[in-house]
Amino acid sequence: MAFFPRTDPGQFVINVKAPSGTRVELTENYVKQVEDIIRHAVPPSELAMVVSNIGVTPDFSAIYTPNSAPHTAFVQASLKEGHKVGSYEYMGRVREELSQNCRSSPLTFNPEAWLTQC
Repeated sequence: MAFFPRTDPGQFVINVKAPSGTRVELTENYVKQVEDIIRHAVPPSELAMVVSNIGVTPDFSAIYTPNSAPHTAFVQASLKEGHKVGSYEYMGRVREELSQNCRSSPLTFNPEAWLTQC
Protein backbone atom coordinates (compact mmCIF):
# COMPACT_ATOMS: atom_id res chain seq x y z
CA MET A 1 0.00 0.00 0.00
CA ALA A 2 1.39 3.38 -1.01
CA PHE A 3 0.42 6.46 0.95
CA PHE A 4 2.12 8.70 -1.60
CA PRO A 5 1.91 7.09 -5.03
CA ARG A 6 4.56 8.03 -7.55
CA THR A 7 3.37 10.76 -9.91
CA ASP A 8 4.88 11.97 -13.13
CA PRO A 9 6.51 15.39 -12.59
CA GLY A 10 6.93 16.02 -16.34
CA GLN A 11 10.55 17.02 -15.85
CA PHE A 12 13.86 15.80 -14.50
CA VAL A 13 17.12 17.35 -13.36
CA ILE A 14 20.64 15.98 -13.76
CA ASN A 15 23.33 17.34 -11.45
CA VAL A 16 26.77 17.34 -13.08
CA LYS A 17 30.01 17.50 -11.13
CA ALA A 18 33.36 17.54 -12.92
CA PRO A 19 36.59 17.01 -10.97
CA SER A 20 37.32 19.86 -8.52
CA GLY A 21 39.30 22.63 -10.15
CA THR A 22 37.86 22.04 -13.63
CA ARG A 23 37.50 25.26 -15.58
CA VAL A 24 33.97 26.37 -16.47
CA GLU A 25 34.75 25.92 -20.20
CA LEU A 26 35.40 22.21 -19.66
CA THR A 27 32.33 21.85 -17.47
CA GLU A 28 30.37 23.40 -20.32
CA ASN A 29 31.63 20.60 -22.60
CA TYR A 30 30.33 17.97 -20.16
CA VAL A 31 26.97 19.76 -20.05
CA LYS A 32 26.77 19.87 -23.86
CA GLN A 33 27.25 16.09 -23.91
CA VAL A 34 24.42 15.66 -21.40
CA GLU A 35 22.14 17.99 -23.37
CA ASP A 36 22.84 16.08 -26.60
CA ILE A 37 22.03 12.77 -24.92
CA ILE A 38 18.75 14.17 -23.57
CA ARG A 39 17.80 15.42 -27.04
CA HIS A 40 18.61 12.00 -28.48
CA ALA A 41 16.66 10.05 -25.83
CA VAL A 42 13.58 12.29 -25.75
CA PRO A 43 11.93 12.94 -29.13
CA PRO A 44 11.28 16.58 -30.12
CA SER A 45 7.53 15.93 -30.02
CA GLU A 46 7.83 15.22 -26.27
CA LEU A 47 10.60 17.65 -25.21
CA ALA A 48 9.55 21.18 -24.26
CA MET A 49 12.97 22.56 -23.25
CA VAL A 50 16.38 21.86 -21.82
CA VAL A 51 17.86 24.45 -19.46
CA SER A 52 21.41 24.27 -18.12
CA ASN A 53 23.06 26.23 -15.33
CA ILE A 54 26.83 26.01 -15.11
CA GLY A 55 29.03 27.21 -12.25
CA VAL A 56 28.25 29.94 -9.74
CA THR A 57 29.93 32.95 -8.24
CA PRO A 58 31.29 31.80 -4.86
CA ASP A 59 29.35 34.22 -2.66
CA PHE A 60 26.11 34.27 -0.65
CA SER A 61 24.00 33.40 -3.73
CA ALA A 62 25.67 29.97 -3.83
CA ILE A 63 23.37 28.72 -1.04
CA TYR A 64 20.38 28.88 -3.43
CA THR A 65 21.74 26.51 -6.07
CA PRO A 66 23.23 23.01 -6.20
CA ASN A 67 26.13 24.54 -8.11
CA SER A 68 29.05 25.36 -5.86
CA ALA A 69 31.89 26.24 -8.23
CA PRO A 70 32.90 26.29 -11.92
CA HIS A 71 33.07 22.47 -11.94
CA THR A 72 29.37 21.97 -11.10
CA ALA A 73 26.19 22.33 -13.15
CA PHE A 74 22.63 21.12 -13.47
CA VAL A 75 20.60 20.32 -16.56
CA GLN A 76 16.81 20.41 -16.41
CA ALA A 77 14.64 18.76 -19.05
CA SER A 78 10.94 19.61 -19.25
CA LEU A 79 8.47 17.52 -21.16
CA LYS A 80 5.59 18.91 -23.17
CA GLU A 81 2.08 18.97 -21.74
CA GLY A 82 0.35 15.71 -22.60
CA HIS A 83 3.58 13.78 -23.22
CA LYS A 84 2.93 10.11 -24.03
CA VAL A 85 5.92 8.62 -22.17
CA GLY A 86 6.51 9.35 -18.48
CA SER A 87 9.49 11.29 -17.17
CA TYR A 88 10.75 8.25 -15.19
CA GLU A 89 10.97 6.27 -18.42
CA TYR A 90 12.92 9.08 -20.07
CA MET A 91 15.23 9.30 -17.05
CA GLY A 92 15.95 5.61 -17.50
CA ARG A 93 16.71 6.08 -21.20
CA VAL A 94 18.96 9.07 -20.54
CA ARG A 95 20.70 7.26 -17.70
CA GLU A 96 21.40 4.28 -19.96
CA GLU A 97 22.89 6.49 -22.70
CA LEU A 98 24.96 8.43 -20.18
CA SER A 99 26.38 5.23 -18.71
CA GLN A 100 27.45 4.12 -22.20
CA ASN A 101 28.75 7.44 -23.55
CA CYS A 102 29.88 9.60 -20.68
CA ARG A 103 32.27 8.32 -18.00
CA SER A 104 34.36 11.24 -16.79
CA SER A 105 32.23 13.04 -14.17
CA PRO A 106 29.60 12.00 -11.60
CA LEU A 107 25.95 12.67 -12.37
CA THR A 108 22.92 12.54 -10.10
CA PHE A 109 19.33 12.41 -11.33
CA ASN A 110 16.53 14.09 -9.41
CA PRO A 111 13.84 13.45 -8.24
CA GLU A 112 15.20 9.92 -7.87
CA ALA A 113 18.83 9.92 -6.81
CA TRP A 114 20.36 7.70 -9.46
CA LEU A 115 24.13 8.02 -9.53
CA THR A 116 26.32 7.21 -12.51
CA GLN A 117 29.60 8.34 -14.03
CA CYS A 118 29.76 10.67 -17.04
